[in-house]
Amino acid sequence: MISRRSLFLGAAGLLCAPAIVRAQAAKVTIAMLPGLSYAPLLIAKNRRLLEAATGNVEVEWKTISSSAAIREAMLAGDVQVGAGSVAPFLIGRDRGFKVKAVSVLNRTNLWLVTNDPAITSVKDFKPEQKIAVPAPDTNQAFVLRKLAEQAFGNARALDANMLAMPHPDALQAIITNQIAGYVSSPPFQSQAVARGARKIADSKTAFGDLPFAISFATEKFGEARPDVVKALQGAIAQSIELARKDPGAAGRLIAGDFGGRMTPEEAARLLQDPDTDFTDSTAGIEALAAFMKQTGFLRTAVSGIGEVTFRF
Repeated sequence: MISRRSLFLGAAGLLCAPAIVRAQAAKVTIAMLPGLSYAPLLIAKNRRLLEAATGNVEVEWKTISSSAAIREAMLAGDVQVGAGSVAPFLIGRDRGFKVKAVSVLNRTNLWLVTNDPAITSVKDFKPEQKIAVPAPDTNQAFVLRKLAEQAFGNARALDANMLAMPHPDALQAIITNQIAGYVSSPPFQSQAVARGARKIADSKTAFGDLPFAISFATEKFGEARPDVVKALQGAIAQSIELARKDPGAAGRLIAGDFGGRMTPEEAARLLQDPDTDFTDSTAGIEALAAFMKQTGFLRTAVSGIGEVTFRF
């Protein structure tokens, strides 16, 4: 026989359950890779745009050094929204990682730089010479593969030269002659050139305009909190507008996120880099996806951007 006390406790639990769910859903953790390409998210963070749009949502922001680590944190449920380059996002989805894009953050012309005076083109790299990329599944890696296809007729011709390195380590390695090449991104590529490296090719040569940084959320979170995802899309759009219209103000907002390595003036100057276009345009993703499918890195073609993006 069920006691009156058990009935009371059960009823109390039911009454408390919605409050518990609300409390759990009232926090979102957003993780991004390091770099200026994620400026729209840094601006949104520092202006507290997401908190202002949602009212009661607590937002935790993290910087994580690799796309794989962000993916693992999202799979574990520790992170709900991630940001990285487009290629790992497409590979993750293709392998069953249930995420959709929230927004593109920018288009970036990625540079291949070298410190070796004997290297003037992709064809000059010798088998033993290493070329740093953040990881083998990143935009930088596919830019190198496309350049290899154009140079040798074989997209994988330089795969054995690839060396996975975080950007800060790769920057140090290229300027100290530990590696022969580095496919980079802002602000690291201009820092490498300022310290003696030379640009010999870029992603515009390979693909034309190419979306680089993208934010994405788990489908589970998007279905549970479409209001937060929609608010984040709005916050990113506002941040992109500020970066484009008032880079000085945007630079002052984000300089502190680089640990003293960048002044507000330097941040503002880099935000105006002609090789970076802060935009939420998805144009170019299909071309990258088609190349990834052609070279065996995607099993399923992307038939349209709508299938991989949150639309409300």
